[in-house]
Amino acid sequence: MDKREWGIPIVMGTGMGLVIIILFIIIEKLIKG
Repeated sequence: MDKREWGIPIVMGTGMGLVIIILFIIIEKLIKG
């Protein structure tokens, strides 16, 4: 994943950003198996 995509949710807010990042990780694991 592009580091710039990680930076956007972090800037939006630490709490919200962590949730978004965790969701991205879960979705990526589901897609890749």
